[in-house]
Parts: sequence; C-alpha cells; structure tokens
Amino acid sequence: MNRFKHLLYIADPGVAQSAAIARAVTLADNNQAELTVVDVVPEMADNLTLARVAEREQALADVIAPFRQRLQIHAEVWVGERVAEVVHAVLRGPHDLVLKAAEDPDWVDRLFGSDDLQLLRECPCPVWPMAADTRPNYSVILAALGFDADTPAADEAALNRRILELASSLALSD
Repeated sequence: MNRFKHLLYIADPGVAQSAAIARAVTLADNNQAELTVVDVVPEMADNLTLARVAEREQALADVIAPFRQRLQIHAEVWVGERVAEVVHAVLRGPHDLVLKAAEDPDWVDRLFGSDDLQLLRECPCPVWPMAADTRPNYSVILAALGFDADTPAADEAALNRRILELASSLALSD
C-alpha cells in the first residue's frame, strides 16, 4: 500500500532533527517516494536574505549528505513565512505528506500557537510532526478521528475513512 509518493520535509535549524530526517528518508524509501527537504528563511534586507539563503543551503546539504547514497533527495531553501510557504507549496505541488521535527514551544508559542499547530490547522495534506527522539520504527500509531455534530455524517465518515487509510498506510510501511 504505497500511498505516499511525494514527501515534503520541513527543516528547522532550531530543532534537533537528525532522527526525524532519518525517519523521513526511511518512509520515502519504504514507499518509493520522492523526498523534498526544504528550509524557509524569513525575508530581510536583500543582501541579508541572500547571505542567509546561502548559509541555509549549506546547512541543508550537510543534514542530507548521509542519506544521499540511499535516496535521491531534493533540497530547497525558500524565502518567506514558513507556514504560508509550506501551504502554498502543497497547494501547488503533488505533496501528499508534510513531515517535520516537532517544536518544543516556549510559553509564548503555547499561548499564540507554534508553526506545528498552524501547519496542523492550515495544511491541505496530512502533517506529521515527529518527536526529536523518534524511533526508526513505531509499534503504535495514533489516528485522531473527527466527530462534529455540525458536519454532515457522510463528510465526516469520508474524512475519518481517509484518516484511517493514511494511518494504516504508515503502519504497513513500517
């Protein structure tokens, strides 16, 4: 059940991500999927943005270097606001799963919302924020189903079926 064909991994230099990117590579390999690893740089003055992009391109190359022999990985650095750029990329492209190392939000992020929470709410495809100490394989996968009295039963059933299919696909690929 190779359901995932185009994975998008969001790199975050502020988060330990070696285990999460290894997990993304394994998932891509198990599904014979394309993996794109991106980093998003906030827009600044022109010369600062260019310098920051070059710095992040090198950092991204270093992060994915150990996995290059195992899998072809596309690496890109985008300029803009992280969540908006990811959502636009998913809308434009064929990405069917977004992965990233989960943030450890401070109290301000918990109050106003982190990028992880925004992605979970706004991204038009499934998002998998992985813990920094993620394992190579999981023994349990949790799928959260929706139950909303305001949603028509047929729509809710279709969404819940899709959630279960995606969770099953992840379980089988493991």
